[in-house]
Amino acid sequence: MTARLALPEKLDTGAAPGLQDLLLANATEDLVLDGQGVKNLGALCAQIILACCLDRRRIGSAFSLEASEAMRADIHLLGLAPMLISEGDDT
Repeated sequence: MTARLALPEKLDTGAAPGLQDLLLANATEDLVLDGQGVKNLGALCAQIILACCLDRRRIGSAFSLEASEAMRADIHLLGLAPMLISEGDDT
């Protein structure tokens, strides 16, 4: 089964504990993160999302991120695009 989780508009340090809890609650399922509404992605939340992505790959579960333009820009700024955004991915 695939879990689809909508991310909040602001993913700053204050949002990190809630984001981590949300991702851990869905740790055994294939996962789609809907970041279409994200306007700000901070480094701590990006690190949590990256850890989730890497963990999904390690256990053989599917992971995808549908990022807004603002979220994509923050991911690129943090140098995480190669790990979180697929080549040719227009989401």
